[in-house]
Amino acid sequence: MNDRVSDLAASVRSSVVSILSPTSRGSGYCALPNGLIVTSLDVVGYEREVQVTFEDGITLAAFVVRANVALDVALVMPVERAPLFPLDAGGEARVGDSVLAVGRIGNEPIVVPASIVSTGRVCEGFAHLQLDVACEEALRGAPLVNKQGGVLGFVTRPRAHRVLGDRRAHRMLSNLVLPSSAFEGGLMSADGPAEQMLELVPEYGCPSCDTIFEPEMDRCFECGVLLPHRWTRDANEPPTAVPPLKGQFAVKAALASLGIPSNRARVGPSTWRFSPSFDGQDAHAQVDVTTDPAAEHLVLRAPVVRLPMEGFEHVYRYLLTLNDAGSGGYRFGAVDRTVYLSLFEPVSSVDASTFPTTVSEFSRTVGRHRAALQRHFGLEAAYEHETD
Repeated sequence: MNDRVSDLAASVRSSVVSILSPTSRGSGYCALPNGLIVTSLDVVGYEREVQVTFEDGITLAAFVVRANVALDVALVMPVERAPLFPLDAGGEARVGDSVLAVGRIGNEPIVVPASIVSTGRVCEGFAHLQLDVACEEALRGAPLVNKQGGVLGFVTRPRAHRVLGDRRAHRMLSNLVLPSSAFEGGLMSADGPAEQMLELVPEYGCPSCDTIFEPEMDRCFECGVLLPHRWTRDANEPPTAVPPLKGQFAVKAALASLGIPSNRARVGPSTWRFSPSFDGQDAHAQVDVTTDPAAEHLVLRAPVVRLPMEGFEHVYRYLLTLNDAGSGGYRFGAVDRTVYLSLFEPVSSVDASTFPTTVSEFSRTVGRHRAALQRHFGLEAAYEHETD
């Protein structure tokens, strides 16, 4: 058995490469005679240029020429002719088949024997092959081959899978393979001269509505869905030392107590913004809610006033005095000439019946300090939509 695995790995590993991007690393494999490499989009991120390392240790620059965000597919072309031979397609997979995931870290191969336990595991809208073993990060983009050395698909990024009995709960599966049939059409569109392929520039389409988006965007302008980035996946992966989801759930509970859908209020990886809209309060006011790094406190934050270009030392001294004398979790801080007030609340204190009162009191406190600083120091009021 070990000899068969070794022989199979030896027959395909020269077509398997290691891929390094500014944001991640993983594996890929040669799929076409022109040298085109298939990998996971999670490996290359939204970068145009990556580095590819071959079995002999040679490293070349390569360009990402095609991408499919929803499928997690990226097609990569080395800028120079590479010593690669394409792997053949492996046909249809069957439950119980013995397979091999073959990846690479640098020029060192990684070989993981596995068995297929499902050929139709639907995650995030697409059917996947599911293995009986989890795959480490270096295997993302690695080909899954059958006993004949034919490619059945590649190891994809972790996907969200709904937990039985709770339609709102998901867990991340890291033992999934995207079948070759899912991206066969896109692969054939890149079957041309390497020089022409290198001129292609990838476009990134929203996985929900297919609207083209720029990599720096958090949300789709058309449908408003949160776009896939590594931080969106990491927020849902199982915690290690400090559970990050604890804070995320606290934020959602806090916003729900105000009747605000968290997905509509999110403005960043760990920041949500909303208008308190309480009677008698400034209609321009907006509040950010986030968590501290340990995910143990909920943090409310709002801009108060703008500082002048110079001569504001007396204002700083006043703010330090307020911090020293303050209680109840309120703290002043200054960022880029804007004074902010923050309130730290333990996650355990988030309660649907009391949190709206906490937000109301915070908003009123911001208003009182804004008025006092304007009156005593002649400072200009600051609002979040003006400081973005």
